[in-house]
Amino acid sequence: MALPSLTKNGLAIVCKGIIKNDPGVIVQVINLSQLGNKPGRYRITISDGEAMMNCVLDQSLTALVANGSLAERCLIKLTHVTNNPVSGKQIILIFAVEIVNVPVDRVIGKPESRTPNDYANQPNPAPAPAGPNRFQPQQQNSPMKNNAVPQANYAQPQQQSFGANGEPITPIKRINLFNNKWMIKAKVMTKAPLKNWSKDGRTGQLFSVDLIDADGGEIRASCFNETALKLEPILQEGQTYYISKGTLKAANKRFSTLNNEYEITLSQQSEVVPCEDDTEIRIQYNTVPLEDLVNYSKDTFVDVIGLATETTPVLTRDINGRSVARRTFKLMNSDAVRIEVTLWDDKADNPGWNENETPVLAIKGAKVSEFGGRSLNVGKNTRVEVNPNISETSRLRQWFESQGGRVEGGVNLSNSRSTAGGGGGGDLRGDFKKTTFASMIENYDESNPNNNNFELRAWINNFSEKEKTYPSCAKCKKKIQDTGRCVDNHPPQCIHRYILQFAACDSTGHTWLGGFDDVGRTIFGCDGDQWVQIEGGDEAKMKMADATCKPFRVLVRARKETYNEQSRVRYRIEKIEPVDFVQETRNMLQQLKMSA
Repeated sequence: MALPSLTKNGLAIVCKGIIKNDPGVIVQVINLSQLGNKPGRYRITISDGEAMMNCVLDQSLTALVANGSLAERCLIKLTHVTNNPVSGKQIILIFAVEIVNVPVDRVIGKPESRTPNDYANQPNPAPAPAGPNRFQPQQQNSPMKNNAVPQANYAQPQQQSFGANGEPITPIKRINLFNNKWMIKAKVMTKAPLKNWSKDGRTGQLFSVDLIDADGGEIRASCFNETALKLEPILQEGQTYYISKGTLKAANKRFSTLNNEYEITLSQQSEVVPCEDDTEIRIQYNTVPLEDLVNYSKDTFVDVIGLATETTPVLTRDINGRSVARRTFKLMNSDAVRIEVTLWDDKADNPGWNENETPVLAIKGAKVSEFGGRSLNVGKNTRVEVNPNISETSRLRQWFESQGGRVEGGVNLSNSRSTAGGGGGGDLRGDFKKTTFASMIENYDESNPNNNNFELRAWINNFSEKEKTYPSCAKCKKKIQDTGRCVDNHPPQCIHRYILQFAACDSTGHTWLGGFDDVGRTIFGCDGDQWVQIEGGDEAKMKMADATCKPFRVLVRARKETYNEQSRVRYRIEKIEPVDFVQETRNMLQQLKMSA
């Protein structure tokens, strides 16, 4: 059998960067080995029959090594490589290959070891001429004729595009630690707000943006301190930019939902130029059907689409001494499957639609919570697109209108589990066990605080005689001192917030429950400042009377506290809402169907 031909001066062509997709460069794989202790990264030694050198495989080609297609002694055609300077050395990074399916049982030629630097001062060799594949031996001479695998292309690069200054644009999927000379063209999918940070006595500012390019590549870019102040007004959500001279580092997967092992840090030397090109970069959604969310574990990030229904007014709550805006709605699909979604901070204050509207929403990077069955959280790096320009929007809108703009029945994923019931804010951690007052009091678990979260059907008996509100700072929500200011000495601006205690019961027992501002607003239907105006009068007495002897669904955390060397269990309300008998009936019917 005649041996196939390797590309003459193939390694010189590779090192000089004049490789072309057609005809490419045919080389032989001499050796494959894992790169250090990095799983999925490989060093590959290639030969053109006269010389051989070490290169690095891009992670996109790892699957070829895993399935045996790319192995020692096989022949490959290089179609996309880059020559990257690292610490004064040249590193060849291989991005795309074709497997040449011919049997080779020995090393072709007598190659001598070379490095890319050896070719630095040599004249450019003539690239191999295009034309028929002269490297493929005749099939009748091959003993593997009947077992040949059809030739396939892997990771073929798209046509090269260029920026406004003529610099080539690198796809996001192609930037890596071996190449610090790149420029990407990307759209800002989401932008986190500018915030302050402090650590070890140092302070500063930071914000981040999530980017996407025309090939669907995604990456996060972060800015700190002076760079953050400089670029925050420039980088805007939905706009496209040319970005270069950033620094790559490993992505922190605890905080990033993007499909990229790297993220970019922008500095004062980085270049961010608005792009006037009309070429549209579309946000890509890998949507999950709502009914499938029951199979996703807590803290998983998902893309979903549906109709926003039952949008609530914005509320505030204290989290670690900070006032946080919060708003919920139900996301519904055309099978009338619903799940509760919680918006936070700026997205809660300005969701992009009114409470009485039912827009179609595409949500990218929502976080799955197990509170109340299943629910979703929309954080600062989650993208929410209102009425997106995709086919699913028209389909959902037509279905909703065919139902007369009102849909009854269906399945509520945030109210379907017997361990939790009811929709939730998604911010609470752990399951709430449906139980009675007597069982809650008797079964307090000191060994595991997470077992002391309960869901109750409760009736309010009477309210404590203590003050039901306290004056708080409008900025930090901490109590106003006798000086007229909070402990942080913010400018005096007071709002009243609820701090409630009341006796509640069911048919099995009773105890005292405590709650804060959200609880008081739900029970009395007014805020703390309004309550102060009516306190002691007939209207206040009427509100308290209306709240007693009425069933509420209550989520309670039980915690043991010690004061003056005496310990007692306190029961704090995390959420309270009137019982929805219609929805509870539907839940019972659904549970009966599931258990049948």
